[in-house]
Amino acid sequence: DATFSSTDKSIYIILSGGNLVAERSTGVGYASVRATGKMLATNKTQCEFVITHVGLGPYVIVGIDDGTANISATFQIASDVHGYGYYQDTGEKIHSGSLATYGASFKTDGDVITMLYDGPSGTLAFKKNGVSQGTAYSGLSGDFFPAVSIYSGSGPPTQQVTLRTNPAAMSYPEVGYVGVTN
Repeated sequence: DATFSSTDKSIYIILSGGNLVAERSTGVGYASVRATGKMLATNKTQCEFVITHVGLGPYVIVGIDDGTANISATFQIASDVHGYGYYQDTGEKIHSGSLATYGASFKTDGDVITMLYDGPSGTLAFKKNGVSQGTAYSGLSGDFFPAVSIYSGSGPPTQQVTLRTNPAAMSYPEVGYVGVTN
């Protein structure tokens, strides 16, 4: 099963729990991490992001990234053409740094966001606690890494996000979708 990558991440991301839990360390701004496996264009692939701890500011972005952007320091997925995201605070979707109306916010400890990439049809959709938020993006092509950006304000407590890539471990697995593997 895929985990958060110990190498394809910001220097400001701390991983724990077998690299399944990501947390923003010291500093101010966004820090990002990608998964070790991809959501393939040939599959219908799913994963879940669990908001383990909201922290001081609910500014997490969950989504996908094509893996070409340098995320070693302070980078926010979906701030450029290479990523697509779902924004925690407002429930908006974000791509190329532009926000647009989409779904519900997810600002409670324990909220589960299921991400569904239908590679053959080129769509990306999200569910919040098992409730579909609808299709966020269409016309996508290629393979993508699940990714998360975590914002940190002035200090602790910081945000924590847990990644689930095996459908057997997911709270709301989608029938017909496979998990993210390495």
